[in-house]
Amino acid sequence: MSNRIYTLYIKTHNVTGLKYLGKCENTDVYQYKGPGRCWDRHIKKHGYDVNTEILLETTSQEEMIETGIYNLIILYQCYYRKIKLIKYLVLNIID
Repeated sequence: MSNRIYTLYIKTHNVTGLKYLGKCENTDVYQYKGPGRCWDRHIKKHGYDVNTEILLETTSQEEMIETGIYNLIILYQCYYRKIKLIKYLVLNIID
């Protein structure tokens, strides 16, 4: 049995709304800023004004992976819908 605790989380920048889906092991997720280069640049530019939402804490790596993939798909779908809506609005404003 593993002593590791896997945490899956979403960090949302409170000013810009940018979301970061991440995972960490045996780390305080509220103190952990995330390793992503794009996220890191975003934080440097806009400051660390972030809300952290824990999606899952588990000792099962398989459960963490399955939940992470599911949440990544949901985030992508929301982003895709937002882009489609923006394109629709822009095209209708131009016409």
